Amino acid sequence: MLSIKRLTKQFEVPGGSIRAVRDLDLTVEEGSFFVLLGPSGCGKSTLLRCVAGLEQPEEGEIRLGERLVYSARDNVSVDPEDREVAMVFQTYAVWPHMTVFENVAFPLTEAKKKRFPSAQVAAKVKEALVLVRLSGFERHSAATLSGGQQQRVALARALIREPKLLLMDEPLSNLDAKLREEMRDEIKELTRSLGVTTLHVTHDQIEAMALADLMAVMYDGKILEIGQPEALYRNPGNRSVAEFLGRTNWLSGVVAGNGTVTTEMGLVKCPLPNRAGPGSRASLGIRPEWVELTAEPCQSANSFAGTIEGRMFLGDAVLYWVRVGESRMMVKTTLTEFSIGSRVSVVVPAERWVVFSETA
Repeated sequence: MLSIKRLTKQFEVPGGSIRAVRDLDLTVEEGSFFVLLGPSGCGKSTLLRCVAGLEQPEEGEIRLGERLVYSARDNVSVDPEDREVAMVFQTYAVWPHMTVFENVAFPLTEAKKKRFPSAQVAAKVKEALVLVRLSGFERHSAATLSGGQQQRVALARALIREPKLLLMDEPLSNLDAKLREEMRDEIKELTRSLGVTTLHVTHDQIEAMALADLMAVMYDGKILEIGQPEALYRNPGNRSVAEFLGRTNWLSGVVAGNGTVTTEMGLVKCPLPNRAGPGSRASLGIRPEWVELTAEPCQSANSFAGTIEGRMFLGDAVLYWVRVGESRMMVKTTLTEFSIGSRVSVVVPAERWVVFSETA
C-alpha cells in the first residue's frame, strides 16, 4: 500500500548538512499496522513527515497504492491535502478555542476542494466520536479535556477523513503510564476493526511490540532490521537491534568449537553463527527474563554459581544483579526469596542465547 524507495532527506545546518533519512526503502502492506521504532534523532518522524508531504525529500520516491505522490526524478510532489493520508501528532494539535465538534469536523468544514453538507458533517462527527468513545462530548470545549480525551479527539479528526493511510507520530508519549496502556489497546483495536493501514512512530519498545504487525528498527536515518515483534525480540539480526529492544546481558568470548564459547563465566553452550569457527571471537547476549535462578547447586550445562549483589522490586517481578565470576548478570524473575548476599545458581538455556561474531 505504501512504497518508499531510496528516500533521502537532509537538513541544512551551520557548517554543512545533516542527512536525517538515508537512501531508505520501506513497504507497508494494505491493512497492516507498521511501527517505526528508534531513538530520538534517528529520522523516524522525518520519514513520517515526508510521507505526509510536510517535508520535501531530496531523493527517492513515495507511492500510495499505485499513485506516485513524490518523485525527485520525475519532479512530482502531491500536496499534503491531496495524498489521502491523515496524521495524529505527538502534541495532539487540538485547537483549544474550538469545541470537540469543531475540532473533529475541521477537515470537512475547511476542505478546499470538496464541501460537505452540514447534515453530513454532523453525521460523520457523531460516527467518529462513537469510534473513539467520546459520544456526548460534541459541545465540550477542547481546553477542558484531559490528555487522553484530547488524543481521542485528534484520532477522531484523523479518521473522519477516511484516509487510505493513517500516520501516527508518537501519539502516546505525553500520556501517563496507565492511560498510555489504555490508549495503546484502543488504537490497536480501532485500527484493526476499521482495517486502516497505519504507520506509527515511537521510541517506546513496549509500545512498538504491543501494536505492530511488523516493525522496523531505525538508527541514524537507516532501517537496521524489519520483522515481527516477537521474532525481532527473540532473534535479532545484530547487536544494535538486540540492545534497543530491551535489556540484555552480554558476554565476550572465544569459540571453542562444538557449539561452545569460552567466556569469563566459563564454558557456555550456545548456537553459533555459521562463520564462527574455533578461535574466533563472539558476543553472547541473553535477556534477563530468560535466565533462571535457583538456590540449589546445579551441575548441568550452562549453570554457574553466583552471588546476589543487588535487588529491585518491580511489582510483577524482581530484578536481581548476580555476580558470576568476573561478570555481573541481570536476572528478572517472579521469585522474591533471594536477598543481597544469597548464594544462587544461574541457569541459562542454551537455545536462549543470541550470538554474534565480533568481526561482523
